[in-house]
Amino acid sequence: MLDGLGRREWVVANGIIDANLLIRAQERGQTVRLLCPYRAREAGYTDTVRRAFVSDTRFSENTRLRAESLMAYSFHLFIDDLFSADERIAEKAVSMGLPDLWYGAGRVPVPDRLFYGGAQRVEAVQADELEEEHRAFWVRWQGFVAQGEGNPRQLGYRYRGALLRHMAFVANNAGVTLDDLGRPEAAFEAYRKAREIYPDNISALLNLFDAVARGLHPEMKEAVERQLRDKVERGKDRYPLWSLSRHYGYVRNVELFVRMGWQWALSSSPGSVLAGLRSAYAMQQDEQKRAALSAMMASLYEMRGDFKQSAAEYKKTLARDPKNTFAISGLARLALQRSVVDEARTILEVGEQAGAPRRQLRQDWAALYLVGGDLPRARVLLQEMAEEPDVAPMTLAMLAMVMIEQDDIGAVETKVLPRLIKASKGQDSYFAQVIQGRVWQSKGRPGLKNARLCFQRAALIRPDVQPLLDVLLSLDVSLEDQKSAEARALTILRQRPEHPYASFIMGTIRLEQGQYGDAEGYLRRSVAGEKPALAALNNFAEVLCRIRKLDEAEKTARQAVEQAPDRYEGWATLAYVLAEKNLPDPAADALAKARRINAEDGRLNVVDALIAVKRGNPDAADQALARAGADAVLSVADRRAAASVREAIARLRQGR
Repeated sequence: MLDGLGRREWVVANGIIDANLLIRAQERGQTVRLLCPYRAREAGYTDTVRRAFVSDTRFSENTRLRAESLMAYSFHLFIDDLFSADERIAEKAVSMGLPDLWYGAGRVPVPDRLFYGGAQRVEAVQADELEEEHRAFWVRWQGFVAQGEGNPRQLGYRYRGALLRHMAFVANNAGVTLDDLGRPEAAFEAYRKAREIYPDNISALLNLFDAVARGLHPEMKEAVERQLRDKVERGKDRYPLWSLSRHYGYVRNVELFVRMGWQWALSSSPGSVLAGLRSAYAMQQDEQKRAALSAMMASLYEMRGDFKQSAAEYKKTLARDPKNTFAISGLARLALQRSVVDEARTILEVGEQAGAPRRQLRQDWAALYLVGGDLPRARVLLQEMAEEPDVAPMTLAMLAMVMIEQDDIGAVETKVLPRLIKASKGQDSYFAQVIQGRVWQSKGRPGLKNARLCFQRAALIRPDVQPLLDVLLSLDVSLEDQKSAEARALTILRQRPEHPYASFIMGTIRLEQGQYGDAEGYLRRSVAGEKPALAALNNFAEVLCRIRKLDEAEKTARQAVEQAPDRYEGWATLAYVLAEKNLPDPAADALAKARRINAEDGRLNVVDALIAVKRGNPDAADQALARAGADAVLSVADRRAAASVREAIARLRQGR
């Protein structure tokens, strides 16, 4: 493994050979740094990693700064973000047991004996090298494999089992990669080797079944089918499909997991599953099945946050099957997420005209009424659905949402929430957690901490629901929890780089920290939409002023005061910008307007002091700074501005 690392030093470890790796690396004088997710709760360990990472100059200063912020919040999030944010991470790190990290980073995992490197695309992988490297590795370890797991009474029994399972895990995924590279025979050999190393590897068995179904090695077809039937049909051996990709490796053929259960697709790597869906779609001739595959692809794109591609797939489904309620609902849902109610209404009406049963679209109509603000109609429809014996938890949750909006919170707590908890049957409590969070949220500031806790639990159950992160970010801000807000905003931006609110939060934090270069980038994205928020415009104008882009700063500040002339913050920022442009009289007029709206903000005195400096009056500037109060009440950026004014006052006095 050390030979294979080359110059890559950082290893996301899984605990199997960690100590062995460090000892042998020490003996060879090779630097290896382990990132151990299973030690995330050990403060001493994470602090050691933080110091080592911050001192590694191969990473950019911005990457190291992000790492410090994220590690203070979540070690797992730090690892995930590192693989996504660093464009050259494949030259610096590998992963032992989490190949999905590479999919999350927009790359593909490349199996390499016992670990996974990364490549930009599967075509960049050298098939000959991959095949020869693994074949030589398997020969070298044949003696260890032949001994099996050993006797349960032996000290190393569990360790041997874990190592064999991991070797088979990588071997199976090497087969998947070789299959993708057009090497079916080499892939078949890898799947068989995975089964030889660890006979319980069901992913390899599924991939063998796929291979013989495609006509490879027909002499083995009957045996493979029998083995698969025995594994799947015997209740005690029915594998939880959500664990396949994590414990045994990827399954390539979409038809297998469609027949055996859908949950695996949702909890496996979306990148890998989508690749399989696209492959199956290309080969599928039956129009009805093509429509079904398009709909599944759309739902996975939606889960990843790729709403544009998701909409395209839903439309493709409807072109073949206009009354497909799954696609109609999905397309309407995407429209409602953008708050485009009329578009959602048209989608539902066209679907019904094509023959989709209105009864199956009732929930979508209720969602439309809810988003459109027609709460009475939404409640009537949801109340009707809630009275049915097999009511879905989502229906009860939507009814509770409507009742909360109507301020009928007591009835939610006493009538709807108990039914929702019971409907969850102790399994998927996602909707119950969301509604409990909304109930706590409705109680004002005293309930915000409990609300955040409920939404965090919901996000653990359904990490694919991106709006939950938005809600949690707003709660972090409301609770003035800057550390959590920063980490949460970075998480959102990794998934959705143009997210305006997360960009605003990060830009504001960097502005307050005096990191103006980063602040400009974040805030520029936050104001890029058609209707940017006033606070985003205001802060963007301020950071532009700090970096001396004064003309653009004035233009932005004027946009803010035109949008909200009754808000003092915009006028104060405009005054500051005009003063920096050596226009003290217009600056004083703008500041006077800010004071007429709100004279209590001490930061206005810093702007007043700057205007006095521009007018050549150091005494008035001193008096204004004294009125601003102690530095303790000012942000880092405001303190820097005040310090700059003090320096200007000193220069004025020296020049007299």
